Amino acid sequence: MGITIIWDITKKCNLKCIHCFNADRYTSPFYNTGRELSTQQAKLAIDKFKNGGVRHLHLLGGEPLLREDIVEIIKYAKENNFIISINTNGILLNEHLSKELLKLKVEQIVVSIDGATQPVNDGIRGRGTYHKIIKNIKNLQKLNKESGKIMNVGLAFTLLKQNLHEVPLILDLAAFLEVDVIDIMELYVSGRAFERQNEFRYTQKERIEVLEKVAEKIRKNNYNFLIQMDMPLSLVKYLNWRYSINIFFIREIWGVKLVKRCGICRQMDEYYLAGW
Repeated sequence: MGITIIWDITKKCNLKCIHCFNADRYTSPFYNTGRELSTQQAKLAIDKFKNGGVRHLHLLGGEPLLREDIVEIIKYAKENNFIISINTNGILLNEHLSKELLKLKVEQIVVSIDGATQPVNDGIRGRGTYHKIIKNIKNLQKLNKESGKIMNVGLAFTLLKQNLHEVPLILDLAAFLEVDVIDIMELYVSGRAFERQNEFRYTQKERIEVLEKVAEKIRKNNYNFLIQMDMPLSLVKYLNWRYSINIFFIREIWGVKLVKRCGICRQMDEYYLAGW
C-alpha cells in the first residue's frame, strides 16, 4: 500500500461511547480543535499527501461520515489514485451513502461494534446502536454483492470488562454478517477510557482464558474472514502455535507486512507486554 496517513478528518461524533479514547482531545483547548479543515483545505491536504508519496488514506474521527462533504473529499482522493479505508460507527451508513461509497470504489469500511448482543453493545455505545449497526451492515453487504464485491467490510471490537465474555460470540456475528475481517483489540487508555479505566479493567488471566476460547473456536470452524488481534505479539504467537491457527497481528494488514515500527508503536508493544 505504500505510505499510509491515518486521518482524523473530523472531531464531530454522533455517539458518546463510554470508552472513547478521542474524547479528551476533542473537548480540550490544548488540541485547538475549534476549527476543522474546509473542503478546499482537505483537498489541499490530499495534494500534499500525494506529493509526499502517500498512497493510502485511512479516515477516522470523530465520526468521518458526519462530514457533509465526505463523499466529495473521497471522490477527490480517488481521482488522485488513493486507496481509501474508513472506520465508522455505522450509524450513518444508510442505503444512499453506501451506494455512494461503493460507486467511488472505497476499498474497505470497518464498523465498530462492542457487543455480540444488543444489551452489551448498547451499554457501551449507546441505546439503539446495535440494531442500526446490524441493519446498515446487512444492507451494505447486499449492495456490495450486487456491485460485484467492490469493498471489504470489517468489524472492530474493543475488549472491556463489560464485553469480555462475548468475544467468542462476536465470531458468530461476523460470520452471520459475512464480513471480510474482524479486528479484536485491547482498550487504548485515553480520554473517557482513562477517566474510567478501573471500570473497564480485566485481568491478564481473564484475557488469556477468553482468547483461548476464541482460538479453540477458530480451530473448529472454517471461518471465511481474516481475524486480527491488536494484542501483545507474544500472545498472538502463542495462540497461533498452540491451536494451529492463523490470527494476524497488527503488523500485517491486508496481507502487507509493516516492516518498520515507529517509536510510539514500539512503546505500545512494551506497554502491552508489561500488562495493562
